Amino acid sequence: MTNFVNALTIKERSNFTALKSYKQQQAVNPTTKPNTHMIHWSEQYTTGSGDLDHQHRTLIDKINGLEAMLAISYPTRADYESMIKVVDFMEFYAHAHFKAEEVCMEAYRCPAHAQNKQAHAEFLKFFREFKEHNRTKGFPREIVEQLHAVTSRWIEEHILLVDTQLKACMKG
Repeated sequence: MTNFVNALTIKERSNFTALKSYKQQQAVNPTTKPNTHMIHWSEQYTTGSGDLDHQHRTLIDKINGLEAMLAISYPTRADYESMIKVVDFMEFYAHAHFKAEEVCMEAYRCPAHAQNKQAHAEFLKFFREFKEHNRTKGFPREIVEQLHAVTSRWIEEHILLVDTQLKACMKG
């Protein structure tokens, strides 16, 4: 986890600091909720690759879908199973998307390629550790809320700060 945090930009680090603070607040006041929000796609997220932009939209839709599920006041067992399926899908899709994006950045000699690849590896490691840590606990609502908060902030900022650097490379 330390390598992951070190690989983040200052803005991304602040989000993980916020998550740490949230966890500390949870220990004191278990009713504290993470600060979540829907991500709305806009032109500022475009990378120059229609395929990658489509994949980003799919990931954002799943993250937003997870938030919608979290809005259910009294989730049933089926609702929880749906949340777990979304989490599993996000992990699988992130693997496929990250690989495609890394190949594209390398092919266009994007200067952000190495930074992007490292950030992806660290994020996937974080995701695996997150799932493994919570496998024994199941996925209680609070854990899914935390995952939603981290992934929504991470994807938004990662696309804006790293992935969009591809656009200039594809034009040139």
